Amino acid sequence: MTEEDVETVRGILARSEVLSWNSWYGRQEVQDPDTMDGGGSNGWVLYIQYDDNTISRFGGDGTEYPSGYDTFVEEMIAFTHSKKDA
Repeated sequence: MTEEDVETVRGILARSEVLSWNSWYGRQEVQDPDTMDGGGSNGWVLYIQYDDNTISRFGGDGTEYPSGYDTFVEEMIAFTHSKKDA
């Protein structure tokens, strides 16, 4: 990845506020996945590797996704497609 690519991904992470996402989203009374409507929950996980090669894991689940999740996914898909097509 170029430095410009790194800055693009950093911008996507910042706009989506990924680093402030919690591990649970949704109604607190249904934190047991087996008791939720449909018998399951939305799960997500994201690993970020930093310049010093340390890795952070962000993840969670619930009846909803974090605010900014859809924007993050859409922007990352668009970015990866632009690199694939280049």
